[in-house]
Amino acid sequence: MTKTTNLNQDPDTFLQQLFRKHDRYYFGNELRDKLVKTFKKSNAAARKIVERFVEKGFAQSSSPVSFGKGMFVYYLPHKTVTFDDMIGLTRGRRPPLFRLLSAIKKCGGVLSYYEALKVTSSQLAPSNSKNPTLDAIIEELNHFELISFHKDDNNVKYLVANYVDQAQVESLVAKHFALMVIDAIFLYDILNSLENFNLIDNEHVIYRNRKTPSLGAIHNNFVWDAFAYTKTTGINTTYGARRTKNNKQALVVLDVVIGRSYELFDFDGFFGRVQVLLNHTRKERKIIPVVVYKEISQEALNTARSLGILTYNMAAFFGTSIYEIINNTAEVKLGEYSGLPQQTDPVQTISQTLDLIESTGNEHNLQNLIGDFFQSLMYQLFRQLYPLCSIEQSAKLPAMDDYGEPGRYYEYDLVIWSTDTKEIVVIELKGSMKNYTIPKGDYETKNTLKWFFGRTLPSYKKHFVTGYYKNYKVKAAFVNSGKFDKDGREYLIELNGGQLKPKKIDIGYDGRKLIRLVNNEGMEVLKNTLERYYIKEPEKAQ
Repeated sequence: MTKTTNLNQDPDTFLQQLFRKHDRYYFGNELRDKLVKTFKKSNAAARKIVERFVEKGFAQSSSPVSFGKGMFVYYLPHKTVTFDDMIGLTRGRRPPLFRLLSAIKKCGGVLSYYEALKVTSSQLAPSNSKNPTLDAIIEELNHFELISFHKDDNNVKYLVANYVDQAQVESLVAKHFALMVIDAIFLYDILNSLENFNLIDNEHVIYRNRKTPSLGAIHNNFVWDAFAYTKTTGINTTYGARRTKNNKQALVVLDVVIGRSYELFDFDGFFGRVQVLLNHTRKERKIIPVVVYKEISQEALNTARSLGILTYNMAAFFGTSIYEIINNTAEVKLGEYSGLPQQTDPVQTISQTLDLIESTGNEHNLQNLIGDFFQSLMYQLFRQLYPLCSIEQSAKLPAMDDYGEPGRYYEYDLVIWSTDTKEIVVIELKGSMKNYTIPKGDYETKNTLKWFFGRTLPSYKKHFVTGYYKNYKVKAAFVNSGKFDKDGREYLIELNGGQLKPKKIDIGYDGRKLIRLVNNEGMEVLKNTLERYYIKEPEKAQ
């Protein structure tokens, strides 16, 4: 019996049999090579055969999405490209896209736009670089309907995988935001430690703020978790004292992941940004990349070390107790932002964590975290005072005044949306172990009463003169763990008799008055925690 040769076959029939036998994705060069080998066609002719095969409806093409050097993928008409399929197709062929998909998968199907910028090494604005922008990459994923956008109440944008149950999106996004806060909350203290190591100086340090964790530090059209400069001898080509200008000092850029394990896609995205800096920076500028993590995959660690990148686990700065501190902080933040029930009392968790910080000698190393815990404690207090109300943390709204350049924003620590009293209560918090005195000040000076009541609060009120909340009254309170100066106390007494006073609380609280409020609410653990760590001046006898 004589076997029929492929030369007697029609190319379309050959391709149909190939797809039926192996129901998988074929790259364009695979099909072209098979046609060239089987039918002795030229590359150009083989390419035309594939194009016509698609035009006849025998297969689908990934066009306009290519997988390296203009190469498309082909698959049967009934087939749908899944999220996992795309991970496999982009591996080794589209590194930025592969990293983005891997990051979304690792993070449970949700990734912030900010983190997507990082892992794809995407520039903020289009440039002469051959690398596509993040929006261009996202457009390719939209071609296959693999992701959607979601914006939360903090106006943070997220990429959500198509396999995520829509009923779970809100809770997943809230959890993701809490982990972003964890990443940012330790940055200030990490930078202080690097300064103590003499690796950076403190003259020009820019970092991601825990109040707005979706906004990074921008340098050379990229986002970074933080950047600073160093005069350290050896890193620079001249002695430190002679390096007096930022444009001559070495640049230190940080990539920090605390809320989850640091993965290879994190490092590759970081190193991709560093490489662009190295290619575009003048010869005398040195770049010092630094990676900081709580946990790291072995693959990421080995790759970073093989490239000579400085890597620090959190214990290098704060000792091994930091892992318990991070876990406790994450538990508190997840409860605050996700609204999910917590296994332990958050006030008790914060109190125990502050005890741990003190017992390990980290009270000076973790000052930013300690200050943030004050906000978390006040969040729990106002949740009890306003039990059926929504409380927004670290709100950020455009400035509605003429005091500075356009595009400015003001931040608000807590905003209580009280439906029973028809009030929007804006809370300004100042909490520290240092027992600061807050002056009356003026509207041009931050960390004063007048800055809040005379500048940022009036700006906030202008956002609610129309719309759904136009019938709500904007009220305010200033809560300080320390004291107010004499003029400040008189100013608060005056305001307390005016229209800004909320119905349930006074307009101003110093440390001692705050203790009385907490005591009236029967919150014994909170009272003890405040007295031990924030409000150390005893109550004076009346």
